[in-house]
Amino acid sequence: MVTNTTEGVTIKINAPDKNTVEKFTSDIKLQKPYVSVIENIRAKEVTHIDFKSFKIGKSKETKDKFQLISPDIATCALCLQDINNKQNKRRYYYPFTNCTNCGPRFTIIQKMPYDRPNITMHKFTLCEDCATEYNNPFDRRFHAQPNACNKCGPKLLLVDKHGKKIDSKSPIISAAKLLR
Repeated sequence: MVTNTTEGVTIKINAPDKNTVEKFTSDIKLQKPYVSVIENIRAKEVTHIDFKSFKIGKSKETKDKFQLISPDIATCALCLQDINNKQNKRRYYYPFTNCTNCGPRFTIIQKMPYDRPNITMHKFTLCEDCATEYNNPFDRRFHAQPNACNKCGPKLLLVDKHGKKIDSKSPIISAAKLLR
């Protein structure tokens, strides 16, 4: 079981012996998420819990503990491919495309732990497709807190000096052209 806390991440595993625990912690260091930083790992023996399957537990707020807030991370190559792929109806030219390897963190967080209810994106309910990505452990958007698309996420638009919307496939590109 994995749980987000205001102190960091807590992982509880069933292991038959100390060697298995050491292998598990070694694997975590080697296979950690691309943008993560592991400052330390503490292992301790606790009462046995019979886990039937992998589970992400409800986040916990720990009093008087401090966790660094992750910085925003530039859009990764895979998300850029999504943005530039005309076949990707949900993310083609969608400026807020992100995954667990990129996207906003620091600029959208309202409080720890870093979970969707605690970020500005909580106002946007995930569409069925985004919810499927968010809940699929094999998807790169698995538990990507700001996950969204043009169906369910924030919209970007360009307006003139009178507040009238200017039709544009890409408001960012159009705004850049207007600034030249």
